[in-house]
Amino acid sequence: MKNCAAIFDFDGVIIDSGREHLKSWEMLARAHGKTLPEGFLSDTFGMRNIDIITKILRWTDSAVEAAEMSEEKERYYRSIVRSEGVPLVPGALDFLQELAKRNIPCAVGSSTPLENLRVIFDKLGIGGYFAASVGMEDVQKGKPDPQVFLEAAGRLGVSPEHSCVFEDSLSGIEAAEAAGMKRVALATTHSAEFWIKRGLSGSSKQLNAVIEDFIGFSADKFLGIFT
Repeated sequence: MKNCAAIFDFDGVIIDSGREHLKSWEMLARAHGKTLPEGFLSDTFGMRNIDIITKILRWTDSAVEAAEMSEEKERYYRSIVRSEGVPLVPGALDFLQELAKRNIPCAVGSSTPLENLRVIFDKLGIGGYFAASVGMEDVQKGKPDPQVFLEAAGRLGVSPEHSCVFEDSLSGIEAAEAAGMKRVALATTHSAEFWIKRGLSGSSKQLNAVIEDFIGFSADKFLGIFT
């Protein structure tokens, strides 16, 4: 099938970065004399930092201060990645390589800052697999608003109905649905049972697939989603 595209959230989808993000949030909390609630990371994965800081953690009501804290947190994160690296989700590289061989365009649609993407592309050498990258600075509204995925599809020149989003967060799946795109949930941040309960059948919010990682998920299986 021609003219279809794969759009990937990044953290928890292409890279297994939960440890690195939690560590950077803990560093930020310590620096400001704050604490993180239990289950914080899985509850907020996919959200923009500013929304997390102001709406979930409620560390400040000031947009300026929240932006400063957000950038501080990401500096910690980039420092960790530069010094320690970050692992790819199993099978992700093989899947990207297979899509490239089949000339299936790929994009990143993420809440992460573009500088984070650049650092990781440089560290892992995977930037060439993505024809477009949409990050935090490219949108005005975060997930579950569909703006990030619609922007990614637009940059690829592919319609939403011919786009498939790979996501690990509930807000990201909701954004993909709002964009009118196919949806594959990865059981990296949430369990497979979590996703199955949210509709592999009989729902307007139906998922097209739930996968543990990309091992065994081929380009043919990807194309089969559109048939």
